[in-house]
Amino acid sequence: MPKTELTTQQRNIYLFINQFRGEHGYSPSRNEIAQNVHLHLSTVRNHLLVLEKKGYITWNERIPRSITVTA
Repeated sequence: MPKTELTTQQRNIYLFINQFRGEHGYSPSRNEIAQNVHLHLSTVRNHLLVLEKKGYITWNERIPRSITVTA
């Protein structure tokens, strides 16, 4: 279980990923995340990298819709 706190934007992205996966059965794309949380694609990428480093998700940016929630 991750121990590091999330920023507001990281929490919003994490919650959106969980909600999207629950509704659709697969992970959102970076574009879908960016549109939902109103951030630029590069900013979303950076937040995904941090979420992975903090242990909340695993993700292979070379594979579309590969975000897996680990927490």
